[in-house]
Amino acid sequence: MDDYTVKCWGANYVGQLGLGDDQHRGLKPSQMGDQLKAVDLGKQKVLQISANGDHTCAVLDNHRVKCWGGNQFGKLGFGEKSATRGTDTKHMGDQLPAINLGKGKNDVPPIFWTMN
Repeated sequence: MDDYTVKCWGANYVGQLGLGDDQHRGLKPSQMGDQLKAVDLGKQKVLQISANGDHTCAVLDNHRVKCWGGNQFGKLGFGEKSATRGTDTKHMGDQLPAINLGKGKNDVPPIFWTMN
């Protein structure tokens, strides 16, 4: 979005839309437009996003990465293999941790993101 927020729609079996529930969006016109709320990622703005079936990741303006949705095989990067994120509002916002990419490696370099 032009305000650097994200709106997601479609299937939402495991919270991959990041809206704090597991309800699908986009099946009715009343679920879109102003009725479709933005994903709560805390105070940061979104620079880049990647959505892949049952999980979503975003690079934020603080150069950190946050991921939510299904976590089969640990794909969210939290060091656990089963807990999903995004099916409850308590999972999102500032409560959603940034991914630990290692000592001195947590900031995604600017070459990997763009800001228009």
